[in-house]
Amino acid sequence: MTKANPPLFPLHGWLGAWAVLLAWFPAALLGVYLKQTFMSKHYLVISRFLGLKGEALPFLDRLSFFRADLLLLFVIMPLIFVWVLRRMPLLYARWLVWVALGFTFFCYVNLLALGNVGQFISWGMFQDAIAWGIKDPQIIAQYVEPDGLVKLGVIASLILLPFQIARSARLVRLARLQAYGAMGGVGGAVVLVGLSFFQTVPAMPHHQASTLRALATLVGWGEEGDDRFKGFSQEEMVAFYQTFAQAPEYHRKARYWGKEAESDLVMFVFETGPARSLDIDGSLEGFPTLRRLRQQAFTAPQHYATYPYTSFALYSLLSSHYPSTGSHLRNLIRDHGQKLDLGMMHELKERGYLTKLYTTGYSQFENDKQMFSGLGLSETFSFSSKDSKPPSDFFIQKRDALLASLPPAARKIEGALLDDVTIFYQMVEDIRHYKKEGRRFATLITPKVGHGPWADIQGFKEDYPARGRALMRLHDRMLADLVAMLAQSGGLDNTVIVVVSDHGVRTKSEDPDFVPGKLSDYSFHVPLLIFAPNTLQANHSIPWLTSHIDLSPTILDLMGIASGRESEQGSPLWDERLQQRITFFLAANYLGAEGFYQRGEFTMRQVISGSQYQNRGEMVFPSSSMMLPEQAAEIEQVRKRLETRTMLQKRWVSFGLE
Repeated sequence: MTKANPPLFPLHGWLGAWAVLLAWFPAALLGVYLKQTFMSKHYLVISRFLGLKGEALPFLDRLSFFRADLLLLFVIMPLIFVWVLRRMPLLYARWLVWVALGFTFFCYVNLLALGNVGQFISWGMFQDAIAWGIKDPQIIAQYVEPDGLVKLGVIASLILLPFQIARSARLVRLARLQAYGAMGGVGGAVVLVGLSFFQTVPAMPHHQASTLRALATLVGWGEEGDDRFKGFSQEEMVAFYQTFAQAPEYHRKARYWGKEAESDLVMFVFETGPARSLDIDGSLEGFPTLRRLRQQAFTAPQHYATYPYTSFALYSLLSSHYPSTGSHLRNLIRDHGQKLDLGMMHELKERGYLTKLYTTGYSQFENDKQMFSGLGLSETFSFSSKDSKPPSDFFIQKRDALLASLPPAARKIEGALLDDVTIFYQMVEDIRHYKKEGRRFATLITPKVGHGPWADIQGFKEDYPARGRALMRLHDRMLADLVAMLAQSGGLDNTVIVVVSDHGVRTKSEDPDFVPGKLSDYSFHVPLLIFAPNTLQANHSIPWLTSHIDLSPTILDLMGIASGRESEQGSPLWDERLQQRITFFLAANYLGAEGFYQRGEFTMRQVISGSQYQNRGEMVFPSSSMMLPEQAAEIEQVRKRLETRTMLQKRWVSFGLE
């Protein structure tokens, strides 16, 4: 006689459903912790905003910010789950475990995003994280800490344990206690929700459920459409933008027009290079090559990136357009990238220049190839030591020579340095041949050794800007060989050399002192130098604020190129009318904030919280710079201005592609 298998889920009916429900509660608690993580950055601001003494919010006021989360996670969803469990065989109740595990992972990923960039994760950011992890598994360790994975495993175990108890015939009493515990949890949540209404704080965006806001960010709900500008012609969009942003109209043959018409172009982009690490108008100690080039160069000590993300920053540098935010630009490039046909590289290619990209083989997002091709880069030299061997021993020798002059700690960047050395000296060798053959060229190089988090190769420890400066000095030494080759061959006097950074520091992993969730000089303020030997005999420092969108107009003016300029959003650096322009800074889908500069004042709106700040002179927003209720009209004007910019830009970058 065979022994019968014990029955699954010995508790039946409503009691059995409530016993299984307890598996949801660990995930729900993590959802509440997600809200606490978000709110921990805002309590002080809210206290000061309300003028409370001691800058501390009372318990019930704090509790009110959790009302929607408690109601959703501990009342509404549990009741729905119990209702569904009661109407289906408990044999299939494992679906609740999968829902709880999936929600746990969702919260964990958003906790990582909040901790590093101050923003819930978007679908584009999630795709990038997966792509980076596949291409460079070591980078995962820089963001995913072991203790976090341990905690994730503990929560998963706490989800599985109640489910196993509920289905065990030997643990009926414990399962019954689980059922009563789940009922008590829902009842306790109802009490807390009731208490939360005894608040003194006014309704704020912070009262919204964080899990719903995180979900909306992931799937792109609530992104503004572009219906307001649907049907606008290019001329109408340009006219609107010039009025809206108080941007200068394009003037053909303005100052310095065509001074470099017979020159070639080399564009060098520092990866993660804030002005805090390299003051382009400072002493340039340790940067002899930049100091030499600066003697005949435009420098922009108040230069700012448009977006703290490499692909979007490069898009602005090459196109003179702000990127549209969210997944909009990504999707357009994926579907229509080959039809971009704009910007300085495209115009130079149309005039017979060989346009070439030198890259380390890593892409910021999967559609970079389409973007660079559409922006006029007709050839690409790509190298990554993870995928292939360098073309010759020459590149290894160059890398070893650099490493030999550095402390042993520099060995940690050996692979990245080999990548940079390989693409850089391949470019130098190619330029030597182009000059010898009389071939016109425009090259763009994007090395990666400076990508954050910065390795400490000089023993700077907690001085993170100095870490970045040490890595940028390595590239200055490499640039010295390019300048020397051009000088020896007689080609330096007809070569424009651009040195710029894509963006600055964006996460606490790159610098623990970084303040996430806000715009800052650390993220946007970057160095810019344009060596123009036929134009200048001394340094020309631009005293006003400039943007990545101004680089392409500057180069095209120097080259004397008038075509393809109709849709530029930037202006040449030297255009004094830039002092009146409203210049935008975009990071809604990266840092959770966006803003603009106008006549000496920086304004920021936190998309994730709805709070707005203003500060004169610096892109720094302490709590004291938060806009107050009596500024309601101005607050609404800021919101509408940023919303209008978003709508306009989506239509702008879509024009001619869709």
